[in-house]
Amino acid sequence: MQNTTTSNATNTVNTLAMVSNSIKNLFNYSNNATRLAASSDAA
Repeated sequence: MQNTTTSNATNTVNTLAMVSNSIKNLFNYSNNATRLAASSDAA
């Protein structure tokens, strides 16, 4: 039982980390798109 609880907790932490990274990637993608749009407007 202990092992199941531990692995469930680990899976939860890993999932949260993945979600966090996905959100960061989305923000980076959005920022890059904004920068590209700004630089193409300037050019």
